[in-house]
Amino acid sequence: MGEGASASKGVIDDNYLPPWDTWFAFLSQLPEARLLLAWIPEALSEWVQGAIEVGANHPIEWLDVVVTAEDLQPGDGWHEIQGELRTIWQHMSASNSS
Repeated sequence: MGEGASASKGVIDDNYLPPWDTWFAFLSQLPEARLLLAWIPEALSEWVQGAIEVGANHPIEWLDVVVTAEDLQPGDGWHEIQGELRTIWQHMSASNSS
């Protein structure tokens, strides 16, 4: 571990965590994973992508790569949080536009 810190110029830390003040949700109800969601400003996305690319076991990933339309099936855990994710996304989009 730790490659992500240098690859992201310090945006992502040695434990592959984004800065705590970018966190906006922690999803623990999924059967196969727990997800920490963080908002990454577009200006930093290239640096975060660097951390994603060097992570050997994919400890960090973009949400649209983790959750696809095929994942959102009733009863599998993802479907149950789809509405919550949509609400969070709408709230974040509204906050960024004002």
